[in-house]
Amino acid sequence: MKMKKYILLFFAAALTLSVFAFATNESPKEDVKVQEYDSQIETLKMEIKELNKTGKQRATVLDSLLNTI
Repeated sequence: MKMKKYILLFFAAALTLSVFAFATNESPKEDVKVQEYDSQIETLKMEIKELNKTGKQRATVLDSLLNTI
């Protein structure tokens, strides 16, 4: 279970970096990808809120990072 949380945190960090990379591109194709990533980020935010209910500090830090996007 602990490993699953770390994998989720790693995936969220990688996804956040890729969203920043795509957000700077003006191409319409990239806009579609950004929208897909935005929906994935929303899903991650919901999962992070579930982790926050268990009182995990790392989830709280990641939640604040995602809210700055």
